[in-house]
Parts: sequence; C-alpha cells; structure tokens
Amino acid sequence: MKNFPHQFNDLAKLTSALGVADVLIGGGEAFGDDGVFGEALANASIYTFRNTSLSISDNIAEEKKKALGNQGFRTAARDIRRFFVLSNLIAQDSSSLTQRGRDILNAAADASLRNALWRDAMLQLRLPDTDGNLSHPYRILMRLVADRPGIKTSKLLLALEARDDSPTEYVRILALADLDTAEIIEQLGIGEANARNAVKILPGIAQQVGDISREGKHTFLLSHETSTEDSLIESGEQEYEKTQPQTFLPTPVDPKAISALPDFGEARESVMDLAAAIEMRKRRTIAHHNTVISIAKLLGQSGYTTYERPYDCLGFKQGTGGLLIEVKTLDGSRSDERRQFEKALGQLKGYTFFNVPEPLKSPKLVELVAYSEAPTPDAVQFMRSNSIYSAWPDNDHWLTVDRAGNLASLSPDDLFSSPDV
Repeated sequence: MKNFPHQFNDLAKLTSALGVADVLIGGGEAFGDDGVFGEALANASIYTFRNTSLSISDNIAEEKKKALGNQGFRTAARDIRRFFVLSNLIAQDSSSLTQRGRDILNAAADASLRNALWRDAMLQLRLPDTDGNLSHPYRILMRLVADRPGIKTSKLLLALEARDDSPTEYVRILALADLDTAEIIEQLGIGEANARNAVKILPGIAQQVGDISREGKHTFLLSHETSTEDSLIESGEQEYEKTQPQTFLPTPVDPKAISALPDFGEARESVMDLAAAIEMRKRRTIAHHNTVISIAKLLGQSGYTTYERPYDCLGFKQGTGGLLIEVKTLDGSRSDERRQFEKALGQLKGYTFFNVPEPLKSPKLVELVAYSEAPTPDAVQFMRSNSIYSAWPDNDHWLTVDRAGNLASLSPDDLFSSPDV
C-alpha cells in the first residue's frame, strides 16, 4: 500500500498551515527544515501538544530533548510539507507556493470557495509508489463509494492500494472491497495502525467538500453540485446511477408516478454557494480556452485552416477534409466526465447536421472530442461506438487512441485514413 501523509484533515487547519508555509518561504526562512516549519506550526497553534499545562515554548523545549525522529512537531512538519507538495500547493523543491496553493490561501475567508479549490486539488492529486507508478487516490476513493454504496469507511484504505489508474487494477481493488476489513488488512500485509492512518485524511476531506456522507461506519456518495447549469431534476439524481454501468433490470414504475416533480419549496443544501460556483466556472472556462488554443495550434501546424463558432474548433484541409472538435474540461470525477462526454456527443452530431457547410465536409468529416485531461477507457469506448475520436494533452503534445485501440500521438491526417474509428 502506498504511503500517504496522515497528520490532520481539517481544511481550515490545513489552509492555516499553508499560510504558515507561505510566511516562512516569503521571509526567506528554512521552510524545508522540519524543525523550523514544525516550530512555526506549533507557535500558530496548528500543531498542538498533549501536555496543555505547559506553554508552547516549554512544550517545544521538552520535545527537543527527544531524539530527532521522535519529535512530534518535526514529524508533523515533514508530513504536512509532503502533503502540500503532493497536492501541488507547494513546488517540488519547496521554494514557493504554486498558483493553486496561492488561490486556496487567497480564498481562506470564503469557506465555500476554499473547499471547492481543495476538492479540485484532491481530484488532481497523484500519488507515486517506490517504482514511480502513479494513481489518483481521491478519484479511486470516489469510485469505490459509488460502486459500493454504504461501503465501510475502513475499507477506503484501498484508495491507497491501487498501483495505478488502469481498469485492471481497479477490478483488483473492487474485488478486495468485497472482503471484510480484517481480511483486506491481512491480504495487504499492513498493521492496524497503518490501516487507520490510511483512512484518516481523504475521507475526511471528501466529507467536508460535500462528496460523501458518513453514517456510523458506512460511507455514501453525494451528488456534488459543481455547476449552476444543472437543472433541479438532474442535481437530485444519485451519483451512482449516473456513473456505474447498469447490469440489472430496472424497477417498474406506474406511468402515473413516473417523473415525479421535486419539492420546489424546499431548498436543497448546497456545499457550494453561488459566488464559489461562478468562480469555479470561470476557472473551468479558462481551462477550456487554453485547451481549444492548444489543439487549434496543432491543426495549424498540420496545415489546416481553423474555424470557430458555434463549434469550439473546425479544421479543414483541401483534399483531406474537415475535423470537427468539441472541447470538454474534466474535473476528475466520473460523474462530471459522463456529463461532459454525453454533452459532447449531442453537440458534435448537432453541429455536423446543422452548422458545418457541405464544402467543409469534403471529402470527409471526422468528429473528435478533445478533453482537458486523459478520459477513462469507458469514455473513449463510448465515443468510438459513435464513430467519434477522443484526444487529450500530455505535456507538450496530444494523445489519442488509434483504430487498434492503442495509445498514439495525435496526427490529424491519420484520423482520415479509415472510415472506421
């Protein structure tokens, strides 16, 4: 199981700790020194001591009498710094806050926006193992809760067990989730303390940002409100129903009882107020803009003339044809991805029928959805089944899945070489 920092999960406290880090870095102090950062955390009452009868300075003095490896404030500093680096809030060399870290710090007084930014950071967090294999533990946690409604919170330690994000690896994790917690711990070969630490941070953060609820020892997924565009009916749907492939027969319903209206008089509690929703939508719009520009540049470099409106991008090359592109940003959650690729399908087909002039379809028109990050294999296969290609950026180039199902660099001309996606 992968090692993950496990000091505390309170977002207000974590944001304050980020503020302490910012002050140290800005003041030219040795933020990378566990002692310096640890004492600063203690003096800010972020790291607390068990002996409340002593002053902070006296507690620090007592701690310093112990071996360096046993000084609690140093351990806390080391864990919190690593957590901030993993979350991309602080640069890898600990020399500065990243833009994401500064954004969270600037939103400290607005709990709703602050939590939305923390959620985004957790969805993007990648955790390496000793061999360099990377996974997104928060995303895996969300999938486990979606696919096993009411899962015991103790089993969410499996979010740190996944070697990578591959479908094969997730099948293994899901099979482990069907065992008793004690059996999981035994199979993983970890101790009880490590098992407790593994569920100390991410489930707590997920609860604070409104992704999950915990009832006793069990955890349930919530429908997270990420956009002001969702209708009241859509926002009431269960996340599980919108993400898990259905393999069972649906429950019959009386025609007179179908499509029940929601209670318009009862305001549903939201974890994101309007101001925060507007800010997050603005950030998403900027990401969308940057993604459109990136793939349009690729078309231009490949000899295509580019067009816009009402579509995101249409590239055309004489003798080759037209490439119609719909760009979708992803926040990392499965529910968001499904909403996005379903919308992309309808938009591409609508633009093809109504908005692309016939001369720009000659000799052929190819449809492609360009994501802001790598989609899941299900999303790619869904698009392939509708004769639509998928592509996404990877550092300074674009990737796609070729007709054989293999990962490949995106070459616009290659998309026209066969009638089949």
